[in-house]
Amino acid sequence: MFEIMLKEAVGFCLVLLLPICWGFL
Repeated sequence: MFEIMLKEAVGFCLVLLLPICWGFL
């Protein structure tokens, strides 16, 4: 269960950071 939460947290962070990264690029 912890692994699922970890994957969801990582995916959520990636979704948040992706637009920021694209903004810098």
